[in-house]
Amino acid sequence: MLADPKVCVGAAGVPNANPPKPASEQNSTRKAQVVKILGEGAFGEVKLVVDPRNPMCCVALKCIDLRKFQNNSEALNQFKKEAYLQRLLSTKECDNMIRYIGMRVETEGGLNEL
Repeated sequence: MLADPKVCVGAAGVPNANPPKPASEQNSTRKAQVVKILGEGAFGEVKLVVDPRNPMCCVALKCIDLRKFQNNSEALNQFKKEAYLQRLLSTKECDNMIRYIGMRVETEGGLNEL
């Protein structure tokens, strides 16, 4: 059994005209700050994330819980297809297209470790 695995897929950074103020309880070594949840779907949540070192830039981060796919090969294949298509479309020069930055698997720690 997987120990709390999550895949986080980030979209291209976009300017943040009103950068969020870091919460006082967060320490300065944290690399990613979740501002809010933008939405959720069949594969997981999309979160608005800001790097405290560069608060003028924010990204949409799609977090997918891989445990949902353990006994569902059809859903896993659909997830792989979606990730492949996003990478493929990200190579096109189009300002209206969400850009795929990368993918990372976290077994523990979540966004605090990004």
